[in-house]
Amino acid sequence: MKSYTNGEYERKAMEANNSGQMLYIIRKFSEESMPEGDNIDELYSEPFYIDSLDIAPLGYYVCSEGNITDGTLNPNYEQEAQQREQERINNLHVTPLDFLKMLMALGVTDEQIDVFLDSHIAIKHQLTFCNHVYCGVAKALAPFEIAGKTITAQQIEQLFIQALGTIENIQ
Repeated sequence: MKSYTNGEYERKAMEANNSGQMLYIIRKFSEESMPEGDNIDELYSEPFYIDSLDIAPLGYYVCSEGNITDGTLNPNYEQEAQQREQERINNLHVTPLDFLKMLMALGVTDEQIDVFLDSHIAIKHQLTFCNHVYCGVAKALAPFEIAGKTITAQQIEQLFIQALGTIENIQ
């Protein structure tokens, strides 16, 4: 059993926040507080004690409320983490001009892009009138061909990641 001061809790919370993770309160129930039978409401009543404060990625533990857990690991953590990562990648965005520059990095010229856009008016309008190009939207258009060069969804995703830095640096 450990007793934490408000200052200790605040320091751990700031540490978790600065690392982009979550502060979990791991609490164990004292034997005298364990309910008899199946009355779950009694399980969350006092007295309980804090076993530890743990910094871990979002969704790592199964929480009963907020960030309070008995230490049970989330059996779906890896799958949920991959899904959150993919959502984060799909929400990466750049300006239309930066997107065109990214395409040029694949060896496509300005002239080839113009010819492609003239034959794909809907895409041309999006690049002209929208403020941002989102990775997920651009990937949904793939694969597409510009001047004999096939652009795949995987290439687009890699271009966004390279243009914006490592995923860990993107909030």
